[in-house]
Amino acid sequence: MKRFGSSIFTQILAILMSVSLMISLNAGSVPAREPETEIRHDPPDYFVSGKRIRLEAAVRDEAGVNLVRCYFRAAEEADYVFVEMTSAQTGIYKGILPSPGKETRTIEYLFLAVNGEEQVVSTQEYELRREDEKDVPAWQQVSSEGNIQVSTELPKM
Repeated sequence: MKRFGSSIFTQILAILMSVSLMISLNAGSVPAREPETEIRHDPPDYFVSGKRIRLEAAVRDEAGVNLVRCYFRAAEEADYVFVEMTSAQTGIYKGILPSPGKETRTIEYLFLAVNGEEQVVSTQEYELRREDEKDVPAWQQVSSEGNIQVSTELPKM
């Protein structure tokens, strides 16, 4: 696919920022609280094609965490898609990305979280490179059974 001027992620951020601006303009003299969402992630070194990718992020916010997603794409693709992250234990969210094919050299991904006050925070974009000549890392040894739900819809606010 060809890259276009704005990706779905850029569109999502523009819509969310517009909604946030409208809400804060209508709030009168009550200043909006800055999000205190903290997202920590230790990016893997590489992936092996043909195997699913399990990613993990620690997400914390005193207002609570309503939603965590991992947006990803092959570097050659124009648009991001996402998988929902599930809470494996308090504050730790895990998600599984579909198996990349042999033609995928690089995967770009980031995490997006919505806190208990409906504020949206995202991480930097991470890059994960294919290295098929290496052993399959432990974090990538995921069962290939079952379907992975991949979506493109915008967050519901």
